[in-house]
Amino acid sequence: MATACVDNFEIFDPHIDHNKDLYLTGYVCHVGRSSMEIRVDVANNEQGDDLKASAYYVFVARDAENPRKSKPVPELVFDGEKDPEGAIIRYETGKKNQMHRKSVAERSVFKVPPSHDESEILHSLFKQSMDNEDARVN
Repeated sequence: MATACVDNFEIFDPHIDHNKDLYLTGYVCHVGRSSMEIRVDVANNEQGDDLKASAYYVFVARDAENPRKSKPVPELVFDGEKDPEGAIIRYETGKKNQMHRKSVAERSVFKVPPSHDESEILHSLFKQSMDNEDARVN
């Protein structure tokens, strides 16, 4: 497994009692063909009701013999889940997060050039960043 990204790290309460243990709870929220999204909650108590932060991590399974190749992961099943309603909500959220990440990737500057308006803004910012000496054309 390789960490593909840390997505949506949220701090709910920055005042963490450093004299207490922190409790981390992880949930597999969504799985794709070769990736999985895992939510990690950070709390100041074992029950998790004193939630301090949470983050979504995306991991991608890699083939041991050829790390450039992805490897399929098992599908997510909810059998034996303590909180099936919560698991389904996390799954639906994970599915939306995956769709959002794919949408953002499709609009990435690596795939799509800047629009005319974006090019104008970039050019304007470039000109503003230059001092008069640098802006001279010889």
